[in-house]
Amino acid sequence: MHRLSVGFGRPQHGWLPVSVCWADSTLQFAASDVPVDPLSLLIEALSRVLDFGEGEVWWHLEPASYFFLFNRAGDLYSLRILLNERGDNRAQAHEVLSASGSVAKLVLRFWHALRRLQADAYGPPDWPEFSPGALDALIRKLDQVGTR
Repeated sequence: MHRLSVGFGRPQHGWLPVSVCWADSTLQFAASDVPVDPLSLLIEALSRVLDFGEGEVWWHLEPASYFFLFNRAGDLYSLRILLNERGDNRAQAHEVLSASGSVAKLVLRFWHALRRLQADAYGPPDWPEFSPGALDALIRKLDQVGTR
């Protein structure tokens, strides 16, 4: 059984190191906080996949873009990561990684990575702070689906 690993490095000057590992694949990149904060989008996407079965995050790399597409079918959660090396058009992106598993093995891993990042002291101008209330709301949703 494969284990998803998610990590965020310390943000600096509007750039955030991101690492996602699944099976034999490791994806590492530095995302920009311009024009949108992808961490806020990630919290929203995780919440949406729990509520509605799908969520999406756009990670802007200037000029490339990653797209994290979260989906749920019953109790199975999946993540597809797409890359557009030249811009922000998802239709022109290709898949570079996909993972699937239970809510605890997929969604909860991202929540833990966000919580670890939140515990690190950072803030503007390095990266916009995200709302701790949003993470608290997300863990309440995760508790409702029985992750812990």
